[in-house]
Amino acid sequence: MQCNNINSTGEISKCTGCQFCEAVCPVGAINISLDKEGFYKPIVNDKCVNCGLCKKYCFKYHAVDFSQCDDNQLLCYSAKAKNKMVLEKSSSGGVLTVIFKQLIYEGYKILGVGYDYEQNISKYYILNSVDDLYQIQGSKYMQAKSGEALLNVLSSINEKCAIIGTPCLMYTISNYLNERCAREKFVLIDFFCHGTPTINLWKKYIRKYGDKFDSIFFRDKTYGWHEYSNTFVSGNKSITNKATDDEFFSLFFDDQLLNESCYGCKYRDSLSQIDIRVGDFWGNKYDHDSEGVSAMLLTTQKGRDIFDKIKEQLYFEKVTFNEIVASQAYKKEYRFNKEIRNKYLKMLRQDSYDIAQIYSKYKKDLPFTKKVKMFAKNNLKRYIPKNLYMFIRRAYHRNNEER
Repeated sequence: MQCNNINSTGEISKCTGCQFCEAVCPVGAINISLDKEGFYKPIVNDKCVNCGLCKKYCFKYHAVDFSQCDDNQLLCYSAKAKNKMVLEKSSSGGVLTVIFKQLIYEGYKILGVGYDYEQNISKYYILNSVDDLYQIQGSKYMQAKSGEALLNVLSSINEKCAIIGTPCLMYTISNYLNERCAREKFVLIDFFCHGTPTINLWKKYIRKYGDKFDSIFFRDKTYGWHEYSNTFVSGNKSITNKATDDEFFSLFFDDQLLNESCYGCKYRDSLSQIDIRVGDFWGNKYDHDSEGVSAMLLTTQKGRDIFDKIKEQLYFEKVTFNEIVASQAYKKEYRFNKEIRNKYLKMLRQDSYDIAQIYSKYKKDLPFTKKVKMFAKNNLKRYIPKNLYMFIRRAYHRNNEER
């Protein structure tokens, strides 16, 4: 029998590990597991009846639809929560927490990413209470297990639900909901996505701090919004590390260890699938802000209506689309060195190397120009006066925005 599932040939791009196929399979024929490179990938088992549903909704088999992506119709804002506690707990301006509180008040359940401390992985949780929103606060720079939570949502498709996720996942969910005539029940929110790194990088990284944690604060603001850090808490022990020259952040942002589907991804450039896109408002405009500022793109009337309901809880300013995207991963393509990528994906699987050894070797393998850039980025602030550093950073951001 001819294969009619996600193992079929002819895909446009490689699997992102969104795991929607697992949730939509009617016979439980798809299991999600980590491949050897440390990315979630589907495995089709012998229960498959070749119904083709997984393939039907997998975006690998569909071209990106930009038909509704009209930049001139967008409403764009910078915003931060007036509530200081919300702002402190957020990675950026606290806008998502304000949105979710409003939606829970209106009877929505929330599907968002939290951290499973037993398995030390990110996963999706369904929340129905404002008191539980702390579980999904903070950025998680890794793929999240989503199948079980998505299955729960799809089985109650007539209930109101707000979902936050990567653009690739939101694109697939939106297509599914539109076909089922259920889109009006959902609020879909995505974010400016840089890509997802191998989970093996995270696993190797946290071994430096332990194997069991009471809490992890991702990208907290101990040193301020621009000097963000990770904080690991276990018992009475708390360790906070700056992102500067940090192994995890440095290897992630150098773009050599991302999921292969993230290179040349077009889904992060499409706004047709969501109501709201959020992110940090990086760039020259808020270089002096240490509390955090969110960027908001309101792409539908539903998104604009939500903003109107919460705007009294925000400090906000209308901005241009270009001001926001100048410092974001929007219509930017990342490239990788195949030899470097394969070498370090392999090292991350080996117990004989710790994260410090891997990072040290990695820096030596960089081209000279990248070494200079990395050194400047990691050490400039340490050795020059703060005012001069801020002047250089603003000049750099202005240059990016003028391109």
